[in-house]
Amino acid sequence: QQLGQQILAAWDQWDGDLELPERACHGDLKVSNIRMDTEGRYARCLIDLDTLGMMPLAVEMGDAWRSWCNPTMEDDWRNTRFCVQTFEATATAWLQQAPDLDSEELHSLVPGIERICLELSARFCADAVQNTYFSEDRARFPDVGEHNLIRARSQFTLAQSARSQRRACEEVIQKAVHSISRARYGTPCPSLSPSALLANTSRASASRRRYCAGSWPQPCLRVVMTATCTLNTAHPHPSH
Repeated sequence: QQLGQQILAAWDQWDGDLELPERACHGDLKVSNIRMDTEGRYARCLIDLDTLGMMPLAVEMGDAWRSWCNPTMEDDWRNTRFCVQTFEATATAWLQQAPDLDSEELHSLVPGIERICLELSARFCADAVQNTYFSEDRARFPDVGEHNLIRARSQFTLAQSARSQRRACEEVIQKAVHSISRARYGTPCPSLSPSALLANTSRASASRRRYCAGSWPQPCLRVVMTATCTLNTAHPHPSH
């Protein structure tokens, strides 16, 4: 109950945008859904294609970075943290190959990480009681609901960690977009100044109340392959 109240309180404080453009996405870009070559250097394909659909990139990539940037296992809540270094490596690589994003999509990327962590934390927390969706490791967690409760706590810890480093992540996006814009067009992107990154808070707070639960977004194969190759080189860690 205490964890549930903490999740709800954190969701009330979240100020991201929920009304975003949708694109064709994979839907579940966790590390274990990306197959590497025998040397572990290059991504070769994606699996688990039943989640393909139209979704906002903020959810697609929020879920990806939730998985990629946590250097420990999903149920190791005491050591869970959001690694900005891994985020910088993968976000920079992804943006270099990503489709052209409008300012609304760019502004939504970093808040999307906390959003997905909170949503998944809520789902794990609910299933700790209902025990109807997520399978649990009975060898390690013999009590029904214990494993899901630990997972819920881990995702909530990850959400807090991502939130505390939000400004650093926004600076990563800003730096990457300016660099790409300068390389392609000879000038930095004017719409991604530090103040602009925070300018949509009021509109986002109003729109989020109209959110319909159940949208779980994620990018194209070539884009994900590039980001994952960078991820594997910069920060190898267990699949989760």
